[in-house]
Amino acid sequence: MTTVAVLGNTLRNPGAACAADLALAGHAVHYALFDPEPGALDVVRSRGGFDLQGDPATYFSRKTGTAPLARICDSVVDAIDGAEVVLIDVPPPELEPRFATLLPHLPPEVVVHVQSPGYWSAARLTPMLRRAEREDVLVTDAVAPTHEAILHGNVVRG
Repeated sequence: MTTVAVLGNTLRNPGAACAADLALAGHAVHYALFDPEPGALDVVRSRGGFDLQGDPATYFSRKTGTAPLARICDSVVDAIDGAEVVLIDVPPPELEPRFATLLPHLPPEVVVHVQSPGYWSAARLTPMLRRAEREDVLVTDAVAPTHEAILHGNVVRG
């Protein structure tokens, strides 16, 4: 089991879908939002996670159903505490400022995956890591197939 922190810009569909899918695959998922609206996580908290629906064949876990989250955090810094992998779901213009808030708090040897419709995320963040002397952090990027998920309350449907 891997501890994965999934961080979103808002209660966006890709982050929610990835969090649910990874939880159903057996990983310990910490979930948090950058600058959440008041009460944004209330439904997710009250249910203990997301309910993933859709065709199981489209998910990494190959499962649907209740996806319990290990932690639902009020801050992204709390969510990355103890994470082995950090998945960031943000629009391209917000990538560097959001990453700058995380950089001083990244756990050692962490893998940071940027889930964004943007471009060259890993190349954009690598200079920041070098300036911070964080050669231990690996950054990857891609657009996962969950980008078309629909989110309503705590229900994610792919």
